[in-house]
Amino acid sequence: MNRSARFLAGTAALLVPALLSTCNVAPSGQRVSFSDERETDRDGFSIAPTTAKGTVRGRQILGDPIPLPQTSTLLIPFMVQSEKGLFDDGDPFANSGGTQTRGRLVTHQHQLLARDVRRADRFRSRVRWHNAFFRDTETGEDWMLVDERGVISLTQSFPDDDSTEYINEGLVAFVATLDDTNNDGTLDNRDARVLILTDDDGRNPRVVSPRDAQVLSFTYQPQTNTLWLEVLRDSDGDLAFKPDDDRLPYLCTPSTGEPATPVIALDTIERARALLGESEELSLSE
Repeated sequence: MNRSARFLAGTAALLVPALLSTCNVAPSGQRVSFSDERETDRDGFSIAPTTAKGTVRGRQILGDPIPLPQTSTLLIPFMVQSEKGLFDDGDPFANSGGTQTRGRLVTHQHQLLARDVRRADRFRSRVRWHNAFFRDTETGEDWMLVDERGVISLTQSFPDDDSTEYINEGLVAFVATLDDTNNDGTLDNRDARVLILTDDDGRNPRVVSPRDAQVLSFTYQPQTNTLWLEVLRDSDGDLAFKPDDDRLPYLCTPSTGEPATPVIALDTIERARALLGESEELSLSE
């Protein structure tokens, strides 16, 4: 072997192990990733600021397909991303919000119903999408989650595998901001956020919570196939959601396809407030 060949062979011996060490080698058929960082962190892009009108500018991204459990449907995220500024490490959707309610959206198991409630954890992810596509791999049919502008901030399927004894069908839940309720021209965390449900295969999407309120939490009770929601309403009409605004419980029976309704009728709450010397018209949409 001449000197040049020996040099090339030696260089390869040094470089190949180094290159292999930078990636996660997966078995055949699985994705090989070169980093466990989020894509938005790795390449300096994040969801584009989403105006209520006009063009949302940026690059178009379709995310990795997510198989919906026990169905032939794939869930494919869709978003428009823009490049972050040099000193911008924040989330353009959440930067201007979140602190208004001093709380975060949760799905949880209520302590008083611990024996009856099963957590919804087949898959759950906090996301920043502009929409979601579904594709039935058996029929080739595809469709969108929503037919309007919005920002999806959470997705979750349920029930978990242990609770299938209680129900016949599963569900997929999405939390989304669809309306510029504070009239500032931007869809962000200061606006109302709604709960959208689909069947377990992504079909039949429907908004089940009031469009003028913020969903704070939802809990699934599999024995009765019931969703319990806590919503925050703009009770003083100042176009902002604040910690001192009213919180109301709602319930929904997903199998009916009907929207959630107040656990206690709004006019009943009105009469109770009047007894305390405070009366106001509750205008939250039902």
